[in-house]
Amino acid sequence: MAIIQHEISINRTPDEVWAVLGEFGGLDTWMDGVESCVVTGKTRDIEIAGGMKVSEDEVARDDANRSYSYTVNGHGLPVEKWLSTVAVEAQGDGSRATWTLEMEPDDFAEGIAGIYKGALDTLKAHVEG
Repeated sequence: MAIIQHEISINRTPDEVWAVLGEFGGLDTWMDGVESCVVTGKTRDIEIAGGMKVSEDEVARDDANRSYSYTVNGHGLPVEKWLSTVAVEAQGDGSRATWTLEMEPDDFAEGIAGIYKGALDTLKAHVEG
């Protein structure tokens, strides 16, 4: 099993960063390539540029500690486990945002984790304005 974590420092308060990253249905407001993100209950259905659709289920949330975890379904990859966790914590006068991927088997982990790294870069640009 692969466990890969990317993190980024953001020059905003943890609450400011969490207001964006913590919005489970808000990916289409800041993440490149996301055409739409619709939440029903604890499931978000995402449409990505080019027509690909992915369904993700929120499996844990801790707003007090600014984190949530989700599983990814309907991706079409031969993956037994796909668990992702996003989190925001204080770092000096700003924040550190992390995106962790646990995947089994690990054949696609590096590529998927690269998407998460790009998303964190976009998040930083969006939040810092």
